[in-house]
Amino acid sequence: MDKLQPGQLFKLCQPNPIYPSTIYLQAHQSKTLPDPNGERLRLMLNDGQYSINGIFKPSPEKPHLDNFLRYSVLEITNYEITPTAHGKVFIVIDDAKVISQGEKKSKNFEMVDKVVDITAIGGGPATDNASASKTTTNTTTTANKPKPATSSSSSSKPKHKVVDNLYSIDQLSPYQNNWTIKARVSYKGDIRTWHNQRGEGKLFNVNLLDETGEIRATGFNANVDKFYDLLQENQVYYISKCSMQMAKPKFSNLSHQYELGFDRDTVIEPVDSDDVGDVPQIHFDFVKLDQVQNLQAGAIIDVIGVLKEVHECREIVAKSTGKPFDRRDITIVDDSHFAVSIGLWNKQAKEFDLDVGTVLAIKSGKINEFNGSKSVSLMTSSMINKDPDLPEAYKLKGWFDNSGFKEDFKALKGSLDGGFDLNSKDAILSRKTIQQVNDERLGYNEKPDFFNLKATISFIKTDNFSYPACQSSDCNRKVLEQSDGTWRCEKCDKNYEKPKHRYILTISVVDTTGQLWLTLFDDHAQQLIGMTADELIAFKESDHDNKLKKFVNENISFNEFGFRIKGRLDSYQGVDRARFQVSGLSKIDYSVEADALCEVLGKVSVN
Repeated sequence: MDKLQPGQLFKLCQPNPIYPSTIYLQAHQSKTLPDPNGERLRLMLNDGQYSINGIFKPSPEKPHLDNFLRYSVLEITNYEITPTAHGKVFIVIDDAKVISQGEKKSKNFEMVDKVVDITAIGGGPATDNASASKTTTNTTTTANKPKPATSSSSSSKPKHKVVDNLYSIDQLSPYQNNWTIKARVSYKGDIRTWHNQRGEGKLFNVNLLDETGEIRATGFNANVDKFYDLLQENQVYYISKCSMQMAKPKFSNLSHQYELGFDRDTVIEPVDSDDVGDVPQIHFDFVKLDQVQNLQAGAIIDVIGVLKEVHECREIVAKSTGKPFDRRDITIVDDSHFAVSIGLWNKQAKEFDLDVGTVLAIKSGKINEFNGSKSVSLMTSSMINKDPDLPEAYKLKGWFDNSGFKEDFKALKGSLDGGFDLNSKDAILSRKTIQQVNDERLGYNEKPDFFNLKATISFIKTDNFSYPACQSSDCNRKVLEQSDGTWRCEKCDKNYEKPKHRYILTISVVDTTGQLWLTLFDDHAQQLIGMTADELIAFKESDHDNKLKKFVNENISFNEFGFRIKGRLDSYQGVDRARFQVSGLSKIDYSVEADALCEVLGKVSVN
């Protein structure tokens, strides 16, 4: 701690200060942030008297601070002190090392930005006599003149384009007029049109990313024609002279409180590859395809895989609005030996034209679950990168070209318990009776109702329990027999020698309060029956119906199960009725049942 110079931060935040080539600060708080170059640290630093917000920026040469712990004392040799438009002062550290492990101080350090005039910070770079021959360190001069676009940390680096008034995204606010940002397009949406009483028009959105955050930008009408083709995903641009307004959380999931608008004065220039500097790449947090089935429906994930199948684009009509949409399904695979169906929509679906074998990195896909199978669907904020320059992509490409192209892949299944532990105490204590289901009219609401039920199977329909389905691992569509004896799938546009039968099993369940009809689709029906639909058909045909009825009565009927039920409203010939689908199934664990019952009884007071 002897290296610390109390009060030094105060001196460095004065007009026209002398910036020593080396300063010493203690990190008394830290938080690790994601960064493609390594371990970015958000720090709270002190000089023994004052404290300041800090950021350590990793680089390929120095991806992290070796031996860094809380209360470490840092020797900082390349730094920059800069105010923000929000009244804070930051020290941005490009190079530092840990020289000692300091002691915890009970003293509360005063924030330096509370005791200095941040509008007067800086005055231009300067050095002391001892460091005149060493690397100089740039700072900003005022809150309205942020850091220059280039770094002077190495005289051997090529000279880059110098841009005046270069701001970081987190500094942007309506209080600045003359600013430029250097940002990467992390997302680019389709052109959309609107028509209302005030007229009609078109718009598009992009998300812009730099090392400090992301901000949304929108172009309307003439600016769509002007900028849409210029702005490309994953490319870096200088952008200036945009309008600025408060962000609308309804239309964006970004955290920035403002958003940009492209107008007639907006200037957008591509950044030369030599000038990209520390603008981060788009960050992915990939989930292996075999793990997708373990995640909840609705989760937003990043996945990477090799394109295995491309289905035809088709038009579907939304039931709620009657509006038509274009839809295309593609299949990606990875070396976990699983295949995942990816749903594309509208322009992306119509224009998709990539070859099988292309590596696709998908950002922000949404997990869907339907009839016991899981898939991933792209949203308006999702993004596809083809053949990305990533280690994961090169590994998958090599695997697929060598052996993956000829493998058989497993399809994703939904979680058989509906993502819900049906034998947990919480699940047991939250069960409904069949009478409660009827009294509360579950399944008659606008949105589906989910509930837990313990019931005994009283009857299974064995006359019509399956349908002939497509053989493809990611397609559950019904196939039709052709005149030549083959079976055709219209979705896949293929003919198969035989179908793969899938369950639609109807059962009756009872409890002490009533009776309910339930439907089980393929995965849950297999779990209940213990064999596939094809196997059950063969079993039935081997001895007419006698063998099947005996099997059902002896092994399934009159057994008690825990069910997770999805109830939804259906209309048939103008009559509304509730339909109940099994989304989770489990045998009863009577030891847990007893514990849960004891817990309930323990809360009963006896007068």
